[in-house]
Amino acid sequence: MDRARVRRGEKKGGAGQGAVQEGAAKKGGFLTVSPLAPLPLLCFLALNKGPFFPCALLAALLHELGHIAAIYLSGGRVVHIGIYPFGAQIVTGGSLLSYGQSLFVALSGAGVVVGVALIRRGE
Repeated sequence: MDRARVRRGEKKGGAGQGAVQEGAAKKGGFLTVSPLAPLPLLCFLALNKGPFFPCALLAALLHELGHIAAIYLSGGRVVHIGIYPFGAQIVTGGSLLSYGQSLFVALSGAGVVVGVALIRRGE
């Protein structure tokens, strides 16, 4: 993505899985959930009867919340969240994030999950 075009406001975004025009993201509302999104969860639940499923779901939620918190801490804002069968996409708006801020946002998802695991291990 050309940084000059971003500064002129033709495209917004910077962190997450690619920059998307803000207007295109708002067409579907703030949150879009694919109709097929629950399918992998249902398959996993059917195959695994133990306590692993709720823990994995919580870890995925914490992972995405880590990205969202880092976006706001970096001065960005979340324009749209899409949930798909094998992942999520967070579209950002506002100021362009630097490379260091983008790296911080990218690593924050795993960092939150590792941090929670270390805290739980110490109990």
